[in-house]
Amino acid sequence: MTLLTEGEYQTQNYLNAADLPQQIETLAFDLISIPPAPIIKNLRFRGAAWQVGDMIVPAGLHFCGRASSNE
Repeated sequence: MTLLTEGEYQTQNYLNAADLPQQIETLAFDLISIPPAPIIKNLRFRGAAWQVGDMIVPAGLHFCGRASSNE
C-alpha cells in the first residue's frame, strides 16, 4: 500500500458517496442512485490517494461516518 501525493487520479471502484473525504476535488464520476446512499463509479478526482496493486482510492475515505485511522 502506497500513499500517493496530491494529484489527479481516477478509480474504477464502486464507492459510497457518503464515504468520500471533503478534502478531495471531484472532477467527474458516474452516479448510481441506490438508497440509502448513492454509489459512485469511475471517479476522477484531485487530491491524495492510496494505491494497492492496481487499485487507487482517495486517501481519507470514511466508513460509517468516521474517518479512517490511516489518513
